[in-house]
Amino acid sequence: MRKYYSFQYCGLLIGFLLVSSSFHAQCVPAPVPNNSCYQMVILADDFCCFWDWDNVCQDAYNDCFGGGSGTPTTGDCEGAIPICTNDLAFSIDPNGYGAIDELCVGCTSNPLTNPASGNDGCLQSGELNSTWFSLAVVAGGTLQFSFGSNGGGSNCYDWIMWPYNASACANIDAGTHAPIRCNWNFPCESFTGLGTPPPAGGEPGNFEPTLNVVAGQQFLICLSNYSSAITSLPLNFYGTANIQCIPLSVEFDEFTADAQRGYNFLQWSTTSEINCDYYEVQRSRNGSEFEKIGVVDGHGTTLEPSAYKYEDYSYTDEITYYRLKQVDFNGEAHYSSILVVTQEVPETFEIVKVYPNPAEDQLNVHFYLPQSAKATVIVSGLNGRELYRETSYYGKGGTIVQLDVQDYQPGLYMVTILDEETHNRDVVNVSVR
Repeated sequence: MRKYYSFQYCGLLIGFLLVSSSFHAQCVPAPVPNNSCYQMVILADDFCCFWDWDNVCQDAYNDCFGGGSGTPTTGDCEGAIPICTNDLAFSIDPNGYGAIDELCVGCTSNPLTNPASGNDGCLQSGELNSTWFSLAVVAGGTLQFSFGSNGGGSNCYDWIMWPYNASACANIDAGTHAPIRCNWNFPCESFTGLGTPPPAGGEPGNFEPTLNVVAGQQFLICLSNYSSAITSLPLNFYGTANIQCIPLSVEFDEFTADAQRGYNFLQWSTTSEINCDYYEVQRSRNGSEFEKIGVVDGHGTTLEPSAYKYEDYSYTDEITYYRLKQVDFNGEAHYSSILVVTQEVPETFEIVKVYPNPAEDQLNVHFYLPQSAKATVIVSGLNGRELYRETSYYGKGGTIVQLDVQDYQPGLYMVTILDEETHNRDVVNVSVR
């Protein structure tokens, strides 16, 4: 563990490193900057940024995308390794098909006819010694990649590639999700991939047509180690599209819901987002039947952390359940966990909150009725002259009335709400500027 002390000098941050008594960090070549794994490491460890890129930095970088040249930990679609750099090397061996044999042969998910070229079909031996990968596009262009290298041997590395959506893995297992590219090697020469014409030394029978992609698209790749090779296999992306170390769709960092005086406060954050259109805030009285109560726009595709909030002033029960429905631009939806909030519900009529205070253009008056009733909202000056009065029927629970105060003179005003059923009233002061 490294510890740092720093100070500002002439506008620059100078870092001093305190290390254990035995510091022998081996310097290794730094990866090409401007991918998110690199940025993650230098933000977490100033030494990697301001001093030398060493083996500690490299280990953290490798951990970001699944261990660099280490042995993959997945043989199943649900645990697909995210590809987060244009140049990756990983170990392969005869590892079977993981926990689930997910590929039928000759079905829609794994056809015997190639979907994009005159080459042979897809994984004709099924899921054999498989390694699964996921990738997300953050800048559009041409998607091209290669497994292995020219002159790397005589192994067969067959592969198949599908568009990703929330149900892709289940549909692949059911045999109903069509691939967009695949290759059954001919000849076997340890060099295959996506991109035509193929790179130098590549056989046309081992490379599939280039795929034009746009930001937000996501894909799954299953690699079959047909030859049961035990080796380190390079994976290189050489098209113009930008592939980054970000998760499929949206990765929630935190989702909380807390009771505040008179309202329930929801907040959530994401570490990154792909193709995120909006969040639908949903509420339930019983934890099983949910209704939409609000929409918050997402950030589309971003590598940066994002924070969101939502205030629910219209709850009606002491115990309320909330969840988020995150919707992608393509209509795919994903749900958060369900949170429970216990709120002390007022037993009598009251004004819960008036905001903003002071107000400039719009004043929000939040009040609570223990039962449905007519109520009158009044705004008056300190001299008692009424500037606004309106009577309406309001339902049980919390209600927010929005008042236009942009033409009011700066000063102090009284907001009064009268419950016409019980003749109870509540008064608060508000400033207008």
